[in-house]
Amino acid sequence: MTIKSTNKPFIIFAALYAFLLVAFILAGFFINSSKLIPPPHFFSMLNNGTVFDFLLIGFSLFSAVLVCFFAVVLYLQKNTQEKSSINAELLALDGCADIIWHWNITANTLSFSGSLLDQLGIEFDKKHHTFDEWIKQLHPEDKDNTLNALNSHIVNNTPYNVEFRMKAKDESWYWFHSKGQARFNNSGKAIQMIGGMNDITHSKAIYFEREYLIKALEKNNSELDNLIYIASHDLKAPLRVIENISHWLEEDLGERLDNSSKENLLLLRSRIHRMEKLLKDLLEYSRIGLKPEKSYDEMISGDELIQDITLLASMPDGFRMIVNKEFLPLKVNKIPLQLILLNLIDNAIKHHDKENGLIEIDIIESNLQYAVSVKDDGPGIAPIYHQRIFEMLQTLKPRDQVEGSGMGLSIVRRHIELLGGTIRVESEVGKGSTFIFKWPKKPN
Repeated sequence: MTIKSTNKPFIIFAALYAFLLVAFILAGFFINSSKLIPPPHFFSMLNNGTVFDFLLIGFSLFSAVLVCFFAVVLYLQKNTQEKSSINAELLALDGCADIIWHWNITANTLSFSGSLLDQLGIEFDKKHHTFDEWIKQLHPEDKDNTLNALNSHIVNNTPYNVEFRMKAKDESWYWFHSKGQARFNNSGKAIQMIGGMNDITHSKAIYFEREYLIKALEKNNSELDNLIYIASHDLKAPLRVIENISHWLEEDLGERLDNSSKENLLLLRSRIHRMEKLLKDLLEYSRIGLKPEKSYDEMISGDELIQDITLLASMPDGFRMIVNKEFLPLKVNKIPLQLILLNLIDNAIKHHDKENGLIEIDIIESNLQYAVSVKDDGPGIAPIYHQRIFEMLQTLKPRDQVEGSGMGLSIVRRHIELLGGTIRVESEVGKGSTFIFKWPKKPN
């Protein structure tokens, strides 16, 4: 902000002075036509002065007095304007700042007002503090940043908007958010600065607590993922040993095994395979997002993606899949979109209650994302289970009825959410299910 005083008094003075000068010249011309303006011999004019001589003396004295008068008027008016402007800014800050401050840069003094001065040990009756006294109250870690912000504002007129800590009387630290604006003279030099400080100690405490909890949660999740990875990897070896022993027992005992024992060995192997599938899915789940996969950047057309899915899905006889033609020309990420669609299609086939089934894949494109849906005409899902099905190790039917690890939809959701998307299900019992997920477009 640059201080600019009005020039109205100066204009009035200049006009009056010019009027008197013209009047004087005309009077001299008519009174003494032989000399327009006589040499100003002051003492000789007092002894032998004409009317014109006395006019000259009077005009000179009047001009000097008038110049001094208007100089004083201009000085007083400028100071009044500055004080009025400062008071207006301080009044505007009052009520929206806990502490209002005024820094006289020329005198290097600071004055404060506000409700928190007593807690900070700033005396109400001490109107002025030196700038160095204020700096001493700042936290050592915040001094450089605050001084750099002030200097940048004064030199380059960049916004002064900074947070810092100040020591209170009880040796505790208060957090403040401070904003201010310098005032510059006509030559562009900063002469004073006015601003406000708001106490943000409570909000800062909440922020730091939240950051701590987020980091702790990230650490716990990382440790849990590592545990899942290690457990799922290390448990595979003993499972293979158990399966091999079952085969050895069957070979060694041969015909001595009765039907009941053979069924038990088959049941044992089926449980081993189920456990292996669970460990495989847990391992896959723990590795999602662990490190960026180059395959995530591979782009493929919708047509090629559907062809690959058709080959990998192993659709049973009696099942068919319909894909919206708008999906075919699109360019999409091959991985993990292929894994997501395969899981949803496999889920629809596995839980279908009829020999014949229809699976429909649809897509709606918007500016920032795709809305992809996988719809089936199966038994449907009751609304109370719409959230549960996306949790780990959750199945709606006993595993003896429907073989599965309960990890499929958890893997799908984690892949989608990792890339910023969402997934939900729309379904009622007996009316099929529609899984809808939002897939962000790859930025150009």
